[in-house]
Amino acid sequence: MAVSQVKKLGIVVTSERKIELIKLLQRFGHVQLIEPEKSDENRTAELQSQISERLKNVQDALELLEKYDNSKSFKDLLKPKTELSPDELENAAKKENEEISTKLNSLKNKLRELEAEISSEQTYLDRITKWRFASVPFNQNESLKYTEVFFVSGKSESVQLIETRMIEEKINAHVCIPEENSSEAILFFIKEHNDKVLHVLSELGIVQEEIESDKLPEELIEEHIKTLKDLKDEYEKIEYEISENIKYQNDIQVLTDHLSILKTQEEGERCFVNTKYCCFVKLWVEKAKANILKKHLAVNIKEIEIMELPIESDENVPVVLSGNALTSPFQSITTMYGIPGRTEFDPTPLFAPFFVLFFGFCLSDAGYGLVILLLSLFGLSLKAIDKDIKKGLVLMTYCGFSTIVIGALAGGWFGLPLETIDNGVSKWLLGFKVVDPNKDALLVMGLSLLLGAIQILWSKLLAMYKAIKNSEYMDAFEEFIWFIYLSVFFPSVVKYAGYIKGQYWLYTVFIYMAIVVIIVALIKSKANIILRPVLSILKLYDTVGYFGDVLSYSRLMALGLATGGVALAINMIAQLAADMIPGVGIIVQIAILIFGHAFNIIINVLGSFIHSMRLQFVEFFQKFFDGGGSMFKPFKLSTKYVRLINK
Repeated sequence: MAVSQVKKLGIVVTSERKIELIKLLQRFGHVQLIEPEKSDENRTAELQSQISERLKNVQDALELLEKYDNSKSFKDLLKPKTELSPDELENAAKKENEEISTKLNSLKNKLRELEAEISSEQTYLDRITKWRFASVPFNQNESLKYTEVFFVSGKSESVQLIETRMIEEKINAHVCIPEENSSEAILFFIKEHNDKVLHVLSELGIVQEEIESDKLPEELIEEHIKTLKDLKDEYEKIEYEISENIKYQNDIQVLTDHLSILKTQEEGERCFVNTKYCCFVKLWVEKAKANILKKHLAVNIKEIEIMELPIESDENVPVVLSGNALTSPFQSITTMYGIPGRTEFDPTPLFAPFFVLFFGFCLSDAGYGLVILLLSLFGLSLKAIDKDIKKGLVLMTYCGFSTIVIGALAGGWFGLPLETIDNGVSKWLLGFKVVDPNKDALLVMGLSLLLGAIQILWSKLLAMYKAIKNSEYMDAFEEFIWFIYLSVFFPSVVKYAGYIKGQYWLYTVFIYMAIVVIIVALIKSKANIILRPVLSILKLYDTVGYFGDVLSYSRLMALGLATGGVALAINMIAQLAADMIPGVGIIVQIAILIFGHAFNIIINVLGSFIHSMRLQFVEFFQKFFDGGGSMFKPFKLSTKYVRLINK
């Protein structure tokens, strides 16, 4: 079920053809190189260090250009990537663009230095500007024989008390305060009172400003204003020089992709075992592509030997998920839980219909589904989207369609009360309505639990299939018995609740199947002969777990009701705003409708996705899927800015 088998190959080639082999394998793109236990780590590290430095150099330059490129518009973001063949990409990656990148990084470093200088200069200027009123130099105490000058600052109320405290301490001093409530002051006092002055300043929490300059504050301020202006001019000049290099942005993008490919090649080279004349590499290849690879290599390299290697029983064999166009968008959900082991099957196509159905149940508003569908189709129409993003959009297209169908059946259209709207459109939409979730909540709950019971039973059949596939026939028989037992148990619960009349034979079958479950558990149990009967009877307690699993599916109804309830509330609030606010009420109403429903869509799409995924992970996968495998990691050409094509 969509898990491709892989082969293990060994390739021997002459040393001079090694790089050619690496390029061929990378361009083939369907192999995973196996790293040997011992490799030439020193040489590999040296090579990787060189290429990594070059790559970082151009990436940093590209980041700088993107920062200063203000010409890009939304239309540019939607443009398709440049299409080049691998050879064209290699030829387009010019060495001079690497030199331009080095120059740009040098300019970037200068900008950083200037930023630090400008910040330091601005801080210093802010510090001295407040002394513009002073008519004495900052540092002239050495030239004075009897007097000292202090430039001090502190809280305004403390500064105002300086003169009073000087008088109290009988200090012969003159205090110059430029204005009332000022936080700065200049003190002139006799040198022999230095200690007393410092004591007073300390008491008041006032600090002395120590500025090393013998110039007048006005002169010093003007000097540093000019210095700051010169620094800013130089900064702008460098910014202009950077913007002049934006024309090389596309060329540097090509170079970045080329160096990324070289880096991958260097990483692949460490998987080779080298001798004096030859080198050897082991790899995994998808079974269906093994012969194609052999022919491809044989045609291009004559001095080559390719052999199939045996796969050890305990070897960690990578898994290739080869789903079709319909199911591959769901593979990301599978891989979030785990990768199928070598003896497992891919559960993706087996849960995909349930996921889409559950998503529609959770959202259950056809209007919201239509928005999701249209946005997804618009995204798919763009040529510039990434392959993984495209898969996500396809998945949301499925979910949007499911939401439209289920929402239409439930009469949900942007939370509108269609019954109160008398026009042809509402009557036409009401024609699709089958159930009202608000009036028939019990019916919707029953449908949710029924879907849960069906998926639980489906999981038991898959567990049985897995056991048969692995020749575990007793386990398969046990899963089959549980399938029959639960198939009777779930209807029996419904009958017991009074929703099924008659059909008393269900109880009889239920009792017999319970006995069979105990017998099977008794046979399989490895406990001692005394505990075995007790543990076998306790096996029936698993029924409670399965019943709880089914109840988990009630969230489908709860989330569906929540979406419709919030949508209805948004419409009511918008209508109230229109009625209560004269003049601009209609504008407020439109704003509330747009932003309210947009918020509701985002929140509930996220909730629907998470809860639908949780049901697969917790209630479905755990019944049969271990997910202990490792993903096949192809050694391939990978680019960010250029779309590679074969010509």
